Amino acid sequence: MIQLFLHLLGDYFLQNDWMALNKNKYSNAGWVACIIHCLLYSIPFGLYYHSFDVFALVYLSRFLIDKFSLAIYVTKLINWNWESRNYGFDERRPAFIVIWIHIIRDNSMHIACNYFIIKLLS
Repeated sequence: MIQLFLHLLGDYFLQNDWMALNKNKYSNAGWVACIIHCLLYSIPFGLYYHSFDVFALVYLSRFLIDKFSLAIYVTKLINWNWESRNYGFDERRPAFIVIWIHIIRDNSMHIACNYFIIKLLS
């Protein structure tokens, strides 16, 4: 349960709009936004578990998933829809459904990574 709380804290309370809008861009601002977001997200994990290793691996997994929008590639793989410009979904799929499935899939990937990191190192 603490892992879920730390995820929600880092992703929804410590991330501002600027970070969320820029973290997956390949500009200087995008790299800075992603680095800051991943630091703010990972620090509570490192502090709670008293572990630099937990901090570092949570940071790394967070950075890779967010910077490179890996949830989109997972959706494209699941739907076998590599040409889609709609997060891997058919273009006819309503935007509100697409964005919620994307958010849920992205959060699930982060929570799963965090779980395995904590399980491995604690």
